[in-house]
Amino acid sequence: RVMIHQPASYFFGAQTGEF
Repeated sequence: RVMIHQPASYFFGAQTGEF
């Protein structure tokens, strides 16, 4: 999710395809 730039956000974002 772009709202929060953290490693976890990118990880979950990649999993769900949502950045």
